[in-house]
Amino acid sequence: MTKTFISAGAGSGKTYRITTDVAKMVFDGKLNPEQVIMTTFTKAAAQELREKAKKELAKLGKHREAQQMEHALIGTVHSVANSFLTKYWYLLGIMPDAAAMEENELQLYRDHSLRGLLEPKDRNFLYRYAEDYNVIYDPKERKSGINYEFWKADLCKVLDFMQWYGINEEQLKKSLETTESFIKCLEPKEDTSLMECAKAVICEVEEILTSMTRPGAKAKAEFERINYYKGRELSIDELNDLESIAKGRCKDSDNTKRLSASLSGMEIFTEERSKRQREYASLIFRLASRWQKEYRQYKDEHHLIDFNDMEEMFLDLLGMPEVQNDIKSRYTHLFVDEFQDSNPMQVRIFQGLSKLLNTCYVGDKKQAIYGFRGSDTELTAAVADSISDTEHLEHSYRSVKPLVDFSNAIFSQVFSKMTEKEVKLLMPEKNGNDTPVKHPLRLWPYNGDKNLAQQIQQFILQEGMDAKDVAVLARTNENLDKLADELRALKVPVCRESNDIKESRAGRLMKALLTLVNRPHNQLARAEVAYLTEPGYNVTKIIENRLDFLSEESQDPTVYLKEVPILNRLGSLLSFRSTKEQEFATNLLGYQSISSLVESLVIELDLYALVQGWENALAEETNLQVLIDLARRYEDYATKLAQPATVAGFIDFFTGQKQDGAANEDGVRLFTYHKSKGLEWKVVILLSLENDASDATKIATRSMLGCHYHREQLPTPENPNPPMTISLVRNIYAPSNENAKKSAVTSRMQQHPSWQSISEREIGENARLLYVGVTRAREILILAPKEKDNGITLSWFRSVRVENVAQLLDGSHSQDLFGIGMPFHIERYDSDNVLAWPEHVMNGVHDMAKDFSPLNNILFVSPSKAGTAPHDIVPINDKEYRMLVRNKTSEEALMGDFIHQVFCCCDDGISVERIIQLRDSYGFTEKNMPEPGRLLDSWTYLTDLLESRYGKSVMRHHEKPFRHIDDEGHVVSGYIDLIWETVDSYIIIDYKTCPGSYSLVFNPTSEHYAGRHGDQLDCYQQALEAEGKKKVAARIIYYPITQFVVEVK
Repeated sequence: MTKTFISAGAGSGKTYRITTDVAKMVFDGKLNPEQVIMTTFTKAAAQELREKAKKELAKLGKHREAQQMEHALIGTVHSVANSFLTKYWYLLGIMPDAAAMEENELQLYRDHSLRGLLEPKDRNFLYRYAEDYNVIYDPKERKSGINYEFWKADLCKVLDFMQWYGINEEQLKKSLETTESFIKCLEPKEDTSLMECAKAVICEVEEILTSMTRPGAKAKAEFERINYYKGRELSIDELNDLESIAKGRCKDSDNTKRLSASLSGMEIFTEERSKRQREYASLIFRLASRWQKEYRQYKDEHHLIDFNDMEEMFLDLLGMPEVQNDIKSRYTHLFVDEFQDSNPMQVRIFQGLSKLLNTCYVGDKKQAIYGFRGSDTELTAAVADSISDTEHLEHSYRSVKPLVDFSNAIFSQVFSKMTEKEVKLLMPEKNGNDTPVKHPLRLWPYNGDKNLAQQIQQFILQEGMDAKDVAVLARTNENLDKLADELRALKVPVCRESNDIKESRAGRLMKALLTLVNRPHNQLARAEVAYLTEPGYNVTKIIENRLDFLSEESQDPTVYLKEVPILNRLGSLLSFRSTKEQEFATNLLGYQSISSLVESLVIELDLYALVQGWENALAEETNLQVLIDLARRYEDYATKLAQPATVAGFIDFFTGQKQDGAANEDGVRLFTYHKSKGLEWKVVILLSLENDASDATKIATRSMLGCHYHREQLPTPENPNPPMTISLVRNIYAPSNENAKKSAVTSRMQQHPSWQSISEREIGENARLLYVGVTRAREILILAPKEKDNGITLSWFRSVRVENVAQLLDGSHSQDLFGIGMPFHIERYDSDNVLAWPEHVMNGVHDMAKDFSPLNNILFVSPSKAGTAPHDIVPINDKEYRMLVRNKTSEEALMGDFIHQVFCCCDDGISVERIIQLRDSYGFTEKNMPEPGRLLDSWTYLTDLLESRYGKSVMRHHEKPFRHIDDEGHVVSGYIDLIWETVDSYIIIDYKTCPGSYSLVFNPTSEHYAGRHGDQLDCYQQALEAEGKKKVAARIIYYPITQFVVEVK
């Protein structure tokens, strides 16, 4: 089999090359479209490959073959792997219905599987650790206080490393030795240089004090103490006093900084800290080893697989002769795009496929920037270097010549160890239509986000540019947040690379509305709805309304802000009853499926019309649909875990993780450098240029402290997978705002044997990230460094070894910043020459009060509102076998939810201890249900009865969501408690937790008569049979508390 590596620099046309190669082979009869496998990094890139291949084939007149490309195996490595897993599940011992976890839901599943992992002594240790070392939430998490769950992130990272890099149990044990090597650097040591440093500080302070012509009382007192300290062996208190004096007199001197670092080291490098670090690392590695097995069992029990499983199982399949023969018979060529972004497991997959197929790797070492999520730069480079048939794409088809020349000049210095062909690109021959770009290289010195936002606004107006053609790149999202706010304040539309839906206006409104559905009395949620939906309801007015409300004698919480139309309407929906008997009635929003509830709120509150009056209306309208889709995904998530889907659960689902919302496609693009890869824009503005890749403190605290992987040696073509270990040393030494402690940690870390190699790796990653940023622009590249006193900070370029980087501006309109003969045109915001941003006419504010439909004409209804006409029943068991349950009438629904939850878990083998935990979590006690084990008896009785009466089940479906349109056009939706699926039919079971006696259940005149649920069961049956798979053989009402069983005709 042939192997080829194509080195494709930024903008060199790699997608064109891949697709034209495929089209040419098809045209020449060397390849059928179905015989190719293509993998790339994202779904969008995979779709682009498919569409461009079809286009190339159509150009060649191969229209039938172009259509056949739809059947080619093109996708991410995970989608390709999943296609083989779906076919060969029986060889792997997994279930055919195993569901793939969504990437952004992975942490939810992991958190769920981690319950019960910790033993009490482990939990106590971690709680004490968090409190003793003040382990607080990261500001990005928008939480405050001690983070007692901090250990989960470290545990998940260790597990990822184990899976990505194939770290086995032996290497995990050896990881304790690697960790120990770092801890030893941070142990207490006698500082022999401390007293010498103190002497130097004393001399320096003395010189300053004696030079004062009119010293004050404070200076005289300090001078006396300094004289006293001269020539003495100082105590720790005296050293601290000396440091305090020095910080007041010469805080920026090197001697003062060294004294502070030494004293900080005495404080933070203690035996106790080292002991706790060892205990923590040992615990996390031990938990990782155990959790790896338990997590696998958890996924097997719930028929789940994650992306790591897909890779591992696909690799297993590639070792099986049956699969190898199938691949060789069906496929001939493999194309691997973005090879440099592969992790070790993926590399092994490609190597396995390359033994079966002709393989073409396409990548660029200079764009390997995803090491933080498993990409292995060193390994992919070793594999690429081992391929003798290597070709370099030579031309840039993206950028204008000055930008290509600039990139070549800068990065030939940065990547000096690479060959010229690997770094430099040429310009293709001109076609005669090239129009020179005015000032393609520009410098925008700025002194604040507001100033930069103003310059961006004026640039768009003065250049006649579309906002969407301008991209701003920064290192982190936090760097972009304030700029986004400043641009919006100037009415400039903004497109964030990933808009978290919970932060959108629609997301905040939906959360508040759902909170009120769950808890109508929640005052904060009512205030949030008013603030988001009603003009004039600013914070001041809401506070005034609150004070007025509190001063009134009647303080019904649902009256607060009732004048707000949406709150008034929501109150009507929540208070309207399906029957006149209030005790047993349900409101219009009750007992719907979560997705239907969200859809009900959108439709019945007319939210689509409301958002038309908001800024960025199109995106917010899309966000409403995204929320409905998220609700459906939440239902799938709950079904996979055999959990009931609840309103509170959905709120946690979409607020507890990052979910992408809609973006404003007409706005200025604000992206991180990492997210910009693979994209291009007409104009690119680079921020974060003060980033110093060689900053020793950052390398020490970010790349050495924390959780990291380590190789004993670099990969080579002969040994591509040398042993690896993990280090885990949390930063409990140096808070971000204490420079002296950070300096002490840095000096210790610099003594570690791996300091140089880790520093080089960090600098290399930063160099590649800068290359990605510089090469995104097609026509204009703008460097935007911060300016102070006519000086600019371009540390990022300098730290990745670019020579002759300017630090001062010479006052001219253009300047050669890098000494390469390519001047940058210098531009600043001119407040005297400002163009006005055109006014955007917003749609009129929606008058909610006039547009609501009457409550008797609701689109969405719950199954319980389908009707109460009595149906005939057939008693199957009317002998009461009552378990003892005590609860208030108001708690009956909650008790029902608890019993539903237990029954959902019975197929997975729930224990009595777990039932007790669930009971307690629902707020019940032994007094409410003293015999929880009787629930298991009730479940066993039901399943035995169903099996003896209707036959053995082939599948049991718990809490199955459904939607059904009735004869009047209403959307009836909800959940079917249990479907007992046999070989040829369904049996529907609905649980009723009414503890009523025989007379209530079996008497046709009783309001609780079992036959009154017949219309509800009709909805279930119609929805189930509409799927066209099987017929419903029986509809059962089951009473778990009394074990009454009734068939409803």
